[in-house]
Amino acid sequence: MDRLNSHDPYRQRDTLHSLCATLCACVLSAGLIYLIYLVRVVRIAVTTRETNSQGACLLVFGKRLASGLPDFDFQARIHAAYRLLTADPHSHAILLGGGQPGSTEADVAFHQLVNLNPRLVNRLRLEAESENTLENLRNARELMVSTGNRQAVLISNRYHLARCAQFAHQLALEFELHPAENRMTWNAPTALAVLREAFCLCWLDLGTRWARLIGHTRMVKRVT
Repeated sequence: MDRLNSHDPYRQRDTLHSLCATLCACVLSAGLIYLIYLVRVVRIAVTTRETNSQGACLLVFGKRLASGLPDFDFQARIHAAYRLLTADPHSHAILLGGGQPGSTEADVAFHQLVNLNPRLVNRLRLEAESENTLENLRNARELMVSTGNRQAVLISNRYHLARCAQFAHQLALEFELHPAENRMTWNAPTALAVLREAFCLCWLDLGTRWARLIGHTRMVKRVT
């Protein structure tokens, strides 16, 4: 459910535990459970409309860089945030994504947005310390609480929105989804991304449900 971390001796064990539980559920259901999550990913990807929330906190999800640069999908997230920030002068954004100090995913998004409009600099905050999406959101939640803003707009690519929503639900965030693209465009890379996201969503949700069912407090804390 998250990246393995050598500093936590239990993380690898808990990750493998939840993965095994998820795989068992998929096998015992003859793949039906995975299909349910696949339908959810596709439905949210296709039907989500752009939000027009005013004064919201935009949470812009990072994406792994290609030779230090944002790929097409990451660029789409950055430009979606730019459009919302430009349309609503009362909004602000928290840019998510870790990496090497000084060249994190959040840093790259920050520089791209400031290059588009230098006046945005005071409306941008960075959350670049975390190792995965869940930690990014958890830390962003703390930043939102400190500023008194509890309404978030989650910005990411359409194929990624279902998992973003699941993370936000588990962290009890008040949120709306905002797709980076105007509409879902189908091609081979997108189809593969949807299949991958469906499994990640299945793993995240079923792993959490299993941990709660067996009363595994440590595993539950990792994802809430």
